[in-house]
Amino acid sequence: MPFDGTGVRDVVVNRARLVAALRAPMPKGFTWDYAETHTKTNCGTLGCAKGLALEIGIPGIRPHHSWTVSDALGLSHALGYEIFLGVATYGFDPQIPRNWSLVTPQMVADKLEAAPFC
Repeated sequence: MPFDGTGVRDVVVNRARLVAALRAPMPKGFTWDYAETHTKTNCGTLGCAKGLALEIGIPGIRPHHSWTVSDALGLSHALGYEIFLGVATYGFDPQIPRNWSLVTPQMVADKLEAAPFC
């Protein structure tokens, strides 16, 4: 099958959808917490950006697999890891657990907007 550009369009649309969701009020029943990347929050969702991507229905994302988010958003796996699991990326010491909760949805949106597509 020839390359038709569909995959490129999809990652651009997926990333734009997640950025918009990160900048908007959280969906009803969703509680944001960057620290909740591997466990479910009280509302039953992953509280991180990966969980929000799942919540808004971005295709191809599996919980607990940051590489699936990277693929769906056109990020290198290393950069996806930094954005979704790297509190130091945001200037916080990862050794202090409370710092993880200081990462805001807007911070993640800013990183996604600045990230190159791969």
